[in-house]
Amino acid sequence: MSSFTIAQLLELACPHAPLPHVNTYLRWKREHLSLEEHKAHLSLRGRHRKVSEQQEKLLIGYACDRRGSLLAVTQADLIDFAKSHFNITLPKWVITYITKRAGFSSQKAMNRESRMTTQKVVDDSIAFLEEVRSYKYSLDRIIIMDETGLWSNIVAPRTLHFVNGYTTSVFLKFHVF
Repeated sequence: MSSFTIAQLLELACPHAPLPHVNTYLRWKREHLSLEEHKAHLSLRGRHRKVSEQQEKLLIGYACDRRGSLLAVTQADLIDFAKSHFNITLPKWVITYITKRAGFSSQKAMNRESRMTTQKVVDDSIAFLEEVRSYKYSLDRIIIMDETGLWSNIVAPRTLHFVNGYTTSVFLKFHVF
């Protein structure tokens, strides 16, 4: 080994890519294919895409818009969007594959306790709204929500959401009463 040069030792240590089988060479000769043409032919194998890259971006954009509007995003929403806009019926596994690649995860909605069960709670809420309206602010400057940011207890059981992400609403001005 001491008689070998460094280049020869490197060549021995790093083997070349495996050569194609003899039958492959004979098929190339029969089809008159070069190595590049053969690689191009191999790239055409496999299943074709259900949606194009542009349609996929539109689908993800729709999901992002819904999450930005603090709405639930379900697989059924995305399937309906694809059916109505692309005229393609996508199976659920395709939606899962597309959304996971885009950085979405399926998250289970948290159950919350209903506080709108007594007449006193309803009366207090109405009194609060009357007090806020007495300040004579225009309606577009008044925002009232509970601690979850939802108006009712009707919540989708699952939603697609950004992995390790969150959405916020941007308001121009806040008033503290």
